[in-house]
Amino acid sequence: MLSGAGSRNRTHDLLITNQLLYQLSYAGERGRIIARVPCKTESSLTAIRDGVRGALAENHAAPHSNVQFPPSRNASKYASPLTPDRLEFYFFAFRQTMFSGIVAAIGRIVDTAPLGKGLRLTVDTGDWDISDIALGDSVAHNGVCLTVVGRDGQKLHYDVSAETLACTVGLDAPGEVNLEKALRFSDRLGGHLVSGHVDGVGVVQKFERIGESHELVIRAPADLAGYIARKGSIAVDGVSLTVNSVNGQDFSINLIPHTVAMTTLKRLASGARVNLEIDLIARYVERMQSWEKEVTGK
Repeated sequence: MLSGAGSRNRTHDLLITNQLLYQLSYAGERGRIIARVPCKTESSLTAIRDGVRGALAENHAAPHSNVQFPPSRNASKYASPLTPDRLEFYFFAFRQTMFSGIVAAIGRIVDTAPLGKGLRLTVDTGDWDISDIALGDSVAHNGVCLTVVGRDGQKLHYDVSAETLACTVGLDAPGEVNLEKALRFSDRLGGHLVSGHVDGVGVVQKFERIGESHELVIRAPADLAGYIARKGSIAVDGVSLTVNSVNGQDFSINLIPHTVAMTTLKRLASGARVNLEIDLIARYVERMQSWEKEVTGK
């Protein structure tokens, strides 16, 4: 049997869990929700976090919602102090975000601090207007969708997992990055639909000026090459580009002067590694074909 204090703590945890689930349920309508959770101990946080995770799984949470939980261990490192004996933890819930691959600004990673096996990034956005960016919002950095966890003037802070660092490039050291805010339903789609989930890393084979333009040739990983087609779209370091030609794993792109001037692609050279995201349509075509084979056996 629980003690009086234990019973009160459990009741508090259940109450907070239900309140949190109610807040998170609005993520699909409002785009993002930041739920602030007061806890006295990390064990209390664990009970709340596990309760929310279990409830979402049991109720088959809507696919448009994605909940980012505080970590399982050393969670106090991610908390803000409310009082000496009370901490405030953050749960983020956000609708699936999309980008267009039209770079809005070039920022600079100015600090990378260890955070468990990942990193806490600080990005200086320069004179880019970030007045409409808040905690929990998504911003693409070199094609990688990151969630804002802090803001200090024109500097934005992000927590990047070890998994993200392992499958992308350009986020683990100071340097320039292409920036783009997540699309709104009313925005023009100037490039193509980009999810911000990098599919692989390519290697630049050639970057050469031809007249006023530049020819960029990239070698894609073997498992991605089949998704890249002539006149199709591809995102390179977050930039929406059109494929000119394909030769095995290599594909070429013509970069107009504006694209070169307004993005970090101007820094490319033979041997450079770049983030690649294939066209969403190619994913679905491949899935439909593979599913048909599974069903029909042909």
